[in-house]
Amino acid sequence: MHGPGRTLAALVAALGLTFSLAACGGGGGGAPPTAANPTPAPTEQEPSTPAPEAKPTPAPTARTEADRNRAAWTDPERTFRSARAVTDALPRFGSVTQSTNVGADSITSDRARASFDADSQRLRVTITREGKDPLILDSNDAFYDSDPGGDDTSDGIGTRLWDTARGTDSGLTVSNISAGWFTDAVRAAALRNTWRAEGYWLHWAGRNLLSSAPTVTGIEMGAFIDGPEYRSLPDRLPVRGTARYEGAANGFLVLEYGTRFTSGRIEGTVVGADWRGTTTLTADFADNSISGCIGCTGNIRLTEWLVPDGVQRRSAGTEISTRIHLGRTRVSADGTFRGATVTLSDPDASAYPLTSSSGAWGGKFSSIPYSGTVLPPKVAGTVGGKAAWSDGTHAAYVGTFSGLTSPDGRAP
Repeated sequence: MHGPGRTLAALVAALGLTFSLAACGGGGGGAPPTAANPTPAPTEQEPSTPAPEAKPTPAPTARTEADRNRAAWTDPERTFRSARAVTDALPRFGSVTQSTNVGADSITSDRARASFDADSQRLRVTITREGKDPLILDSNDAFYDSDPGGDDTSDGIGTRLWDTARGTDSGLTVSNISAGWFTDAVRAAALRNTWRAEGYWLHWAGRNLLSSAPTVTGIEMGAFIDGPEYRSLPDRLPVRGTARYEGAANGFLVLEYGTRFTSGRIEGTVVGADWRGTTTLTADFADNSISGCIGCTGNIRLTEWLVPDGVQRRSAGTEISTRIHLGRTRVSADGTFRGATVTLSDPDASAYPLTSSSGAWGGKFSSIPYSGTVLPPKVAGTVGGKAAWSDGTHAAYVGTFSGLTSPDGRAP
């Protein structure tokens, strides 16, 4: 239930929160497009937002000053460290949350809690952080709305996506959040008016963040899945058989160029991109395990680019060959699972092979079974994975995934 629309890279670019050069170095020879060497982002540029007339305001806010001040933030290494930290974090349950902040047990300490009203189509997510003020991701703060009229309810299912911004000079949060829900009255009643929310966020702490000369002191990042059916536990899981799940995955990528890149792509340059792909999962209920892959069925596509000059590059979808492997992970009796079993592969990068990859993932089975069976129809969660290539390219993926199955255990 993830609707179309502009993605987080578009929002970050529009807010002026851009990555810049981490280092200067020599370029290298070209190579075929791969996950580590994606097709260069299109050269056409999104027109800059004209500066509005100055108006008196009590204090700068993210939705006014950030549009006017397209500041280039020059701390990409901190951004990359934040993304890598998410890939090492095990998700926390309640909802499913995976973020920069972790406890001594390597489990995420943040907790996402969403509320959604289907009538008004308002989504509000609170990210509770230990020892810090909570972060608020609210559709009322939307910088972009995929369905302003709330009319996208075809086939009895509603979907809506928002890019949001909220903050002041000392703290700024941007997010990409979405909600999906049943609009058909019969199904909504039968499934207890269920809905699902998901998304990912970036948060900057610092001084003068909405000015032309911001100082960044900290960057956090995370992803979440939440909804009524993922808060409660399944009555019971099957004790035998397997089920195949298929669905969507979405997220944010931080990429550091290696030596091979040409056409002005300097070694050490850090860029961002939104990604989406297809998730395939297999649950073995006799073995109490689940495993899968993102990008093994159809390539992962990079849909938006955020580049060092501060201008977003729009793309219909640059396909890359990275595959995110969700390694075999134990499923607990309550339907939850998590593990540091993520690896990445890149079949097209033979000239610059992967030298390392790792990550963590986790999720929950839906607490609502198919009628007359104990088979959970849905599964959803979060994922983080990072990799390094032999030419010095590094990448970190953060995002969410979901999957559906049929009553006979086959993917729809």
